Amino acid sequence: MDSMLAIVQNKHKKLKWTSHPMVAPQAHESLVRVRACGVNRADVLQAKGLYSAPAGTTNILGLEFAGELENGKRVMGLVPGGAFAQYVSVPTSQLVEIPEAWTFQDAASMMEGLATSWQGLSYATNIGEGSRVVVTAANGGIGTVAVQVSSMLGAATIAVTRDRKYANEIVELGAQEVLSVSEWLEGSDRCAADHVLDCYGGDGLAAAVSNANPKAHIVCIGLLRGINSTIPMNTFLMKNLQLHAFTMRSLSDIARNTNARMVEQLLAKGELRPVVRAEYHVSEIDRAFADMKRGGQLGKIVLHID
Repeated sequence: MDSMLAIVQNKHKKLKWTSHPMVAPQAHESLVRVRACGVNRADVLQAKGLYSAPAGTTNILGLEFAGELENGKRVMGLVPGGAFAQYVSVPTSQLVEIPEAWTFQDAASMMEGLATSWQGLSYATNIGEGSRVVVTAANGGIGTVAVQVSSMLGAATIAVTRDRKYANEIVELGAQEVLSVSEWLEGSDRCAADHVLDCYGGDGLAAAVSNANPKAHIVCIGLLRGINSTIPMNTFLMKNLQLHAFTMRSLSDIARNTNARMVEQLLAKGELRPVVRAEYHVSEIDRAFADMKRGGQLGKIVLHID
């Protein structure tokens, strides 16, 4: 097979489901027939020219996928690019088997959230019973998974959302309490946190510093409220806080391998629930991106590939 279909940008910056040279797996890689893929804000930003892919990455968009190997085994995984295609080449050690009860769309909605949640929570060693974890943008594709993972680890999990529209659903996922973003920015004892997974940046990151307990860890994984933040450094210093930041696509292969094994351990508990908010055919990529830009909904947007 010399070619496949994939989402690429043409010279006019339009996204097209079109013919593309077939991927060629290296010796350490497996060829996956993609059946569904998750849509992330990073995809939208990359298409707008605001988030560059790592050097040497394919021009095909897409970071997470679910599909099957030649032997029929169902797998899911992450890539720095290339998931929005009929086929993707992935280091075999970074693939994770899909739980039997999940559809491909379920799996495509979970991998980025699981990997990001574990990576973000791993910076602290004291997460468990008696600790308080705050997850911001908790209604989104990452947030709905992070709430579940934090709760599975035994922490009292506080969810922060644009408003409290989906408070009941988020509590069902494991949150102890749901706060609006205005309450988070104003601060109170209800906002106190030993660990913060911050998807906001901007004034949301400053609020994390203000609301954090002494020796807390704050992990920035998104910039929904802006790329610039004014942090009260006297508060930061006096509380002896630790600030971390990362993107999944920038991690080394060693870190990705470790992450995949930890995701397998989370899946083995059998407690995780996919939250898919909308499905589109991959050729409807513009509609999916428009949905992502609107935001404020519950769960993940996924694309399916016939």
